[in-house]
Amino acid sequence: MSDTPHTLAVYAGFWRRAAAAVIDGGLLLAVLLGLSRLAGNPDLLLREDWLPSLFSGLLGLAYAAGFESSRLQATPGKRLIGIKVTDLGGRRISLRRAVVRHLGQFLSAAVLMLGYVMAAFTQRRQALHDKLAGTLVVRAALSVEQVAQAAPAQAWSRWSIAALLAPLLATWLALWVLGLEQGATRPAQSDARYHARTEVAAALYYASEAIDLAESAYAENSDFTSVNLPSVELGAEASRTIASLQVAAGSLHITFGGEAAAVLQGHTLTLTPALDGEGNIAWVCGYAEVPEGYDVVHEDYLSLTDVDASALPPDCLPEAEAAPEAEEPAPGLKA
Repeated sequence: MSDTPHTLAVYAGFWRRAAAAVIDGGLLLAVLLGLSRLAGNPDLLLREDWLPSLFSGLLGLAYAAGFESSRLQATPGKRLIGIKVTDLGGRRISLRRAVVRHLGQFLSAAVLMLGYVMAAFTQRRQALHDKLAGTLVVRAALSVEQVAQAAPAQAWSRWSIAALLAPLLATWLALWVLGLEQGATRPAQSDARYHARTEVAAALYYASEAIDLAESAYAENSDFTSVNLPSVELGAEASRTIASLQVAAGSLHITFGGEAAAVLQGHTLTLTPALDGEGNIAWVCGYAEVPEGYDVVHEDYLSLTDVDASALPPDCLPEAEAAPEAEEPAPGLKA
Protein backbone atom coordinates (compact mmCIF):
# COMPACT_ATOMS: atom_id res chain seq x y z
CA MET A 1 0.00 0.00 0.00
CA SER A 2 1.32 3.46 -0.78
CA ASP A 3 1.82 6.30 1.71
CA THR A 4 -0.37 9.38 1.67
CA PRO A 5 1.28 12.64 0.56
CA HIS A 6 1.01 13.95 4.13
CA THR A 7 2.91 10.95 5.47
CA LEU A 8 5.61 11.23 2.83
CA ALA A 9 6.12 14.89 3.80
CA VAL A 10 6.83 13.91 7.43
CA TYR A 11 8.75 10.66 7.72
CA ALA A 12 12.09 10.03 6.03
CA GLY A 13 11.86 7.16 3.58
CA PHE A 14 14.13 4.13 3.53
CA TRP A 15 16.25 5.32 0.59
CA ARG A 16 16.80 8.79 2.02
CA ARG A 17 18.09 7.20 5.21
CA ALA A 18 20.29 4.83 3.21
CA ALA A 19 21.81 7.73 1.24
CA ALA A 20 22.59 9.61 4.46
CA ALA A 21 24.25 6.48 5.90
CA VAL A 22 26.49 6.18 2.82
CA ILE A 23 27.59 9.81 3.15
CA ASP A 24 28.30 9.46 6.87
CA GLY A 25 30.19 6.22 6.27
CA GLY A 26 32.40 7.90 3.69
CA LEU A 27 33.14 10.83 6.01
CA LEU A 28 34.04 8.52 8.89
CA LEU A 29 36.29 6.44 6.67
CA ALA A 30 38.10 9.56 5.49
CA VAL A 31 38.65 10.64 9.11
CA LEU A 32 39.96 7.19 10.08
CA LEU A 33 42.36 7.06 7.13
CA GLY A 34 43.60 10.56 7.95
CA LEU A 35 44.21 9.64 11.60
CA SER A 36 46.01 6.46 10.54
CA ARG A 37 48.40 8.48 8.37
CA LEU A 38 48.98 11.01 11.14
CA ALA A 39 49.84 8.12 13.45
CA GLY A 40 52.43 7.00 10.90
CA ASN A 41 50.63 3.73 10.16
CA PRO A 42 48.49 3.91 7.00
CA ASP A 43 47.77 0.17 7.23
CA LEU A 44 46.33 0.41 10.74
CA LEU A 45 42.76 -0.28 9.60
CA LEU A 46 43.89 -3.52 7.92
CA ARG A 47 45.21 -5.02 11.13
CA GLU A 48 43.33 -7.96 12.57
CA ASP A 49 43.38 -6.47 16.04
CA TRP A 50 40.75 -5.41 18.54
CA LEU A 51 42.24 -1.96 19.09
CA PRO A 52 41.55 -0.44 15.63
CA SER A 53 38.05 -1.97 15.68
CA LEU A 54 37.37 -0.55 19.13
CA PHE A 55 38.61 2.88 18.15
CA SER A 56 36.54 2.88 14.95
CA GLY A 57 33.45 1.84 16.90
CA LEU A 58 33.91 4.53 19.54
CA LEU A 59 34.51 7.19 16.89
CA GLY A 60 31.34 6.13 15.09
CA LEU A 61 29.40 6.27 18.36
CA ALA A 62 30.71 9.74 19.22
CA TYR A 63 29.99 10.94 15.67
CA ALA A 64 26.39 9.70 15.49
CA ALA A 65 25.31 10.31 19.08
CA GLY A 66 27.04 13.68 19.26
CA PHE A 67 25.50 15.11 16.11
CA GLU A 68 22.02 13.61 16.57
CA SER A 69 21.70 14.90 20.14
CA SER A 70 23.04 18.34 19.18
CA ARG A 71 21.01 21.33 18.05
CA LEU A 72 21.43 20.09 14.48
CA GLN A 73 19.60 16.84 15.38
CA ALA A 74 21.38 15.20 12.45
CA THR A 75 24.71 13.86 11.31
CA PRO A 76 26.33 15.67 8.34
CA GLY A 77 24.96 12.97 6.03
CA LYS A 78 21.40 13.39 7.30
CA ARG A 79 21.81 17.16 7.18
CA LEU A 80 22.79 17.03 3.51
CA ILE A 81 19.83 14.79 2.69
CA GLY A 82 17.43 17.05 4.63
CA ILE A 83 16.35 14.76 7.49
CA LYS A 84 16.77 14.76 11.25
CA VAL A 85 16.25 12.58 14.34
CA THR A 86 13.60 13.38 16.97
CA ASP A 87 11.83 11.66 19.83
CA LEU A 88 8.25 10.46 19.33
CA GLY A 89 6.98 13.96 20.09
CA GLY A 90 9.21 15.66 17.52
CA ARG A 91 11.63 17.03 20.10
CA ARG A 92 15.43 16.98 20.19
CA ILE A 93 16.75 13.74 21.69
CA SER A 94 19.13 13.47 24.65
CA LEU A 95 22.67 12.15 24.39
CA ARG A 96 21.61 9.01 26.27
CA ARG A 97 18.81 8.29 23.80
CA ALA A 98 21.20 8.95 20.90
CA VAL A 99 23.70 6.43 22.32
CA VAL A 100 20.95 3.82 22.71
CA ARG A 101 19.84 4.46 19.13
CA HIS A 102 23.35 4.00 17.74
CA LEU A 103 24.08 0.85 19.76
CA GLY A 104 20.73 -0.53 18.65
CA GLN A 105 21.99 -0.51 15.07
CA PHE A 106 24.20 -3.49 15.89
CA LEU A 107 21.00 -5.44 16.60
CA SER A 108 19.41 -4.10 13.40
CA ALA A 109 22.39 -5.43 11.46
CA ALA A 110 22.61 -8.73 13.36
CA VAL A 111 19.19 -9.93 12.19
CA LEU A 112 20.26 -10.12 8.52
CA MET A 113 19.87 -6.32 8.22
CA LEU A 114 16.12 -6.74 8.65
CA GLY A 115 16.21 -4.16 11.43
CA TYR A 116 17.04 -1.54 8.82
CA VAL A 117 14.48 -2.85 6.34
CA MET A 118 11.78 -2.22 8.96
CA ALA A 119 12.10 1.49 8.16
CA ALA A 120 10.47 0.80 4.80
CA PHE A 121 7.13 -0.39 6.14
CA THR A 122 6.57 0.41 9.86
CA GLN A 123 3.80 2.90 10.62
CA ARG A 124 6.13 5.75 11.51
CA ARG A 125 8.94 4.51 9.29
CA GLN A 126 11.03 3.38 12.27
CA ALA A 127 13.91 0.94 11.99
CA LEU A 128 14.47 -1.55 14.80
CA HIS A 129 16.95 0.74 16.55
CA ASP A 130 14.41 3.58 16.34
CA LYS A 131 11.87 1.35 18.06
CA LEU A 132 14.37 0.53 20.81
CA ALA A 133 15.34 4.16 21.40
CA GLY A 134 11.91 5.72 20.85
CA THR A 135 13.06 7.92 17.97
CA LEU A 136 11.83 9.06 14.56
CA VAL A 137 13.66 10.16 11.42
CA VAL A 138 11.71 13.00 9.79
CA ARG A 139 12.12 15.82 7.29
CA ALA A 140 14.47 18.47 8.68
CA ALA A 141 12.16 21.42 7.92
CA LEU A 142 9.32 20.20 10.16
CA SER A 143 8.49 21.81 13.51
CA VAL A 144 7.94 19.92 16.75
CA GLU A 145 4.18 20.42 16.42
CA GLN A 146 4.08 19.11 12.85
CA VAL A 147 5.87 15.92 13.81
CA ALA A 148 3.81 15.40 16.97
CA GLN A 149 0.53 15.80 15.05
CA ALA A 150 1.50 13.72 12.04
CA ALA A 151 -0.66 10.70 11.34
CA PRO A 152 0.96 7.27 11.18
CA ALA A 153 1.81 5.96 7.75
CA GLN A 154 -0.53 3.39 6.29
CA ALA A 155 0.45 -0.11 7.31
CA TRP A 156 1.49 -2.63 4.69
CA SER A 157 -0.40 -5.87 4.39
CA ARG A 158 1.28 -9.12 5.34
CA TRP A 159 1.42 -10.11 1.69
CA SER A 160 3.09 -6.82 0.75
CA ILE A 161 5.69 -7.31 3.48
CA ALA A 162 6.31 -10.87 2.34
CA ALA A 163 6.69 -9.72 -1.27
CA LEU A 164 9.31 -7.20 -0.14
CA LEU A 165 11.25 -9.54 2.12
CA ALA A 166 11.22 -12.70 0.01
CA PRO A 167 13.71 -11.55 -2.65
CA LEU A 168 15.90 -9.90 0.01
CA LEU A 169 16.05 -13.08 2.06
CA ALA A 170 16.75 -15.15 -1.06
CA THR A 171 19.62 -12.83 -2.00
CA TRP A 172 21.13 -12.91 1.49
CA LEU A 173 20.83 -16.69 1.61
CA ALA A 174 22.57 -17.03 -1.77
CA LEU A 175 25.39 -14.72 -0.69
CA TRP A 176 25.80 -16.60 2.58
CA VAL A 177 26.03 -19.98 0.82
CA LEU A 178 28.46 -18.54 -1.73
CA GLY A 179 30.60 -17.15 1.10
CA LEU A 180 30.69 -20.55 2.80
CA GLU A 181 31.77 -22.24 -0.42
CA GLN A 182 34.52 -19.72 -1.06
CA GLY A 183 35.72 -19.97 2.52
CA ALA A 184 35.87 -23.75 2.28
CA THR A 185 37.86 -23.77 -0.96
CA ARG A 186 40.29 -20.96 -0.17
CA PRO A 187 43.55 -22.33 1.23
CA ALA A 188 44.57 -21.02 4.62
CA GLN A 189 48.08 -20.63 3.25
CA SER A 190 46.87 -18.00 0.79
CA ASP A 191 45.49 -15.90 3.66
CA ALA A 192 48.76 -16.23 5.58
CA ARG A 193 50.78 -15.05 2.59
CA TYR A 194 48.44 -12.10 2.05
CA HIS A 195 48.93 -10.98 5.66
CA ALA A 196 52.69 -11.47 5.35
CA ARG A 197 52.79 -9.24 2.25
CA THR A 198 50.79 -6.61 4.14
CA GLU A 199 53.32 -6.70 6.99
CA VAL A 200 56.21 -6.41 4.52
CA ALA A 201 54.56 -3.39 2.86
CA ALA A 202 54.18 -1.77 6.30
CA ALA A 203 57.82 -2.53 7.12
CA LEU A 204 58.94 -0.83 3.90
CA TYR A 205 56.93 2.22 4.93
CA TYR A 206 58.63 2.26 8.34
CA ALA A 207 62.02 1.93 6.61
CA SER A 208 61.56 5.13 4.58
CA GLU A 209 63.18 7.25 7.31
CA ALA A 210 66.22 4.95 7.40
CA ILE A 211 66.49 5.29 3.60
CA ASP A 212 66.55 9.08 3.99
CA LEU A 213 69.31 8.81 6.62
CA ALA A 214 71.38 6.53 4.38
CA GLU A 215 71.02 8.89 1.42
CA SER A 216 72.03 11.86 3.58
CA ALA A 217 75.15 9.99 4.72
CA TYR A 218 75.95 9.08 1.11
CA ALA A 219 75.62 12.73 0.07
CA GLU A 220 78.42 13.61 2.51
CA ASN A 221 81.05 11.18 1.20
CA SER A 222 79.65 9.79 -2.12
CA ASP A 223 80.35 6.21 -1.00
CA PHE A 224 77.46 3.95 -0.07
CA THR A 225 79.76 1.14 1.09
CA SER A 226 80.92 3.33 3.98
CA VAL A 227 77.37 4.10 5.17
CA ASN A 228 76.61 2.16 8.36
CA LEU A 229 73.74 2.66 10.79
CA PRO A 230 74.01 -0.24 13.27
CA SER A 231 70.56 0.25 14.75
CA VAL A 232 67.78 2.48 13.47
CA GLU A 233 65.27 3.44 16.17
CA LEU A 234 61.79 1.98 15.67
CA GLY A 235 58.44 3.23 16.94
CA ALA A 236 56.16 1.03 19.04
CA GLU A 237 53.98 0.10 16.06
CA ALA A 238 56.93 -0.83 13.85
CA SER A 239 58.48 -2.90 16.66
CA ARG A 240 55.44 -5.21 16.61
CA THR A 241 56.75 -6.98 13.51
CA ILE A 242 60.34 -5.74 13.03
CA ALA A 243 63.09 -7.16 15.24
CA SER A 244 65.84 -4.89 13.87
CA LEU A 245 66.45 -2.28 11.20
CA GLN A 246 70.01 -1.44 10.22
CA VAL A 247 72.15 -0.15 7.38
CA ALA A 248 75.37 -2.08 6.64
CA ALA A 249 77.71 -1.01 3.84
CA GLY A 250 74.88 1.03 2.34
CA SER A 251 72.27 -1.76 2.22
CA LEU A 252 69.19 -1.58 4.43
CA HIS A 253 68.38 -4.81 6.30
CA ILE A 254 64.91 -5.40 7.80
CA THR A 255 64.77 -8.43 10.10
CA PHE A 256 61.31 -9.58 11.14
CA GLY A 257 60.24 -10.85 14.55
CA GLY A 258 57.77 -10.16 17.34
CA GLU A 259 54.21 -10.54 16.04
CA ALA A 260 55.23 -10.91 12.39
CA ALA A 261 53.72 -13.74 10.33
CA ALA A 262 55.35 -17.14 10.77
CA VAL A 263 56.77 -17.09 7.23
CA LEU A 264 58.65 -13.87 8.09
CA GLN A 265 59.94 -14.76 11.57
CA GLY A 266 63.72 -14.42 11.80
CA HIS A 267 64.11 -13.63 8.10
CA THR A 268 65.66 -10.54 6.56
CA LEU A 269 64.57 -8.38 3.64
CA THR A 270 67.30 -6.19 2.13
CA LEU A 271 67.07 -3.01 0.10
CA THR A 272 70.24 -2.22 -1.83
CA PRO A 273 71.00 1.14 -3.49
CA ALA A 274 71.73 1.44 -7.19
CA LEU A 275 73.10 4.48 -9.04
CA ASP A 276 72.85 5.76 -12.60
CA GLY A 277 75.37 7.88 -14.49
CA GLU A 278 73.91 11.12 -13.12
CA GLY A 279 74.03 10.02 -9.50
CA ASN A 280 70.32 9.30 -9.12
CA ILE A 281 69.50 6.65 -6.53
CA ALA A 282 67.10 3.71 -6.82
CA TRP A 283 66.57 1.16 -4.04
CA VAL A 284 66.35 -2.45 -5.19
CA CYS A 285 64.06 -4.48 -2.91
CA GLY A 286 64.68 -8.15 -2.22
CA TYR A 287 64.85 -10.19 -5.43
CA ALA A 288 63.79 -7.39 -7.79
CA GLU A 289 65.77 -6.64 -10.93
CA VAL A 290 68.09 -3.65 -11.08
CA PRO A 291 66.45 -0.83 -13.08
CA GLU A 292 67.81 -0.31 -16.58
CA GLY A 293 70.64 2.22 -16.63
CA TYR A 294 71.52 1.70 -12.95
CA ASP A 295 74.45 -0.13 -11.34
CA VAL A 296 73.75 -1.84 -8.02
CA VAL A 297 76.21 -1.12 -5.21
CA HIS A 298 76.47 -4.79 -4.18
CA GLU A 299 76.48 -7.31 -7.00
CA ASP A 300 75.52 -10.12 -4.59
CA TYR A 301 72.41 -8.26 -3.37
CA LEU A 302 70.13 -11.21 -4.20
CA SER A 303 71.82 -13.32 -1.51
CA LEU A 304 71.18 -10.71 1.18
CA THR A 305 67.42 -11.46 1.35
CA ASP A 306 66.12 -14.75 2.71
CA VAL A 307 62.37 -13.99 2.93
CA ASP A 308 60.21 -16.46 0.99
CA ALA A 309 59.23 -14.88 -2.33
CA SER A 310 55.55 -15.71 -1.71
CA ALA A 311 55.56 -13.26 1.22
CA LEU A 312 56.89 -10.32 -0.80
CA PRO A 313 54.98 -7.65 -2.76
CA PRO A 314 55.57 -7.36 -6.55
CA ASP A 315 58.10 -4.54 -6.21
CA CYS A 316 60.44 -6.91 -4.36
CA LEU A 317 60.28 -9.65 -7.02
CA PRO A 318 61.61 -10.13 -10.55
CA GLU A 319 59.12 -8.90 -13.13
CA ALA A 320 58.42 -12.44 -14.34
CA GLU A 321 57.45 -13.61 -10.84
CA ALA A 322 55.44 -10.58 -9.78
CA ALA A 323 51.70 -11.06 -9.42
CA PRO A 324 49.89 -10.31 -12.70
CA GLU A 325 47.22 -8.20 -11.02
CA ALA A 326 47.97 -4.54 -10.47
CA GLU A 327 48.96 -3.64 -6.92
CA GLU A 328 50.05 -0.48 -5.14
CA PRO A 329 53.82 0.14 -5.20
CA ALA A 330 55.53 -0.82 -1.96
CA PRO A 331 56.08 2.22 0.27
CA GLY A 332 59.66 3.28 0.85
CA LEU A 333 60.95 2.44 -2.63
CA LYS A 334 61.92 5.45 -4.64
CA ALA A 335 63.97 6.31 -7.67
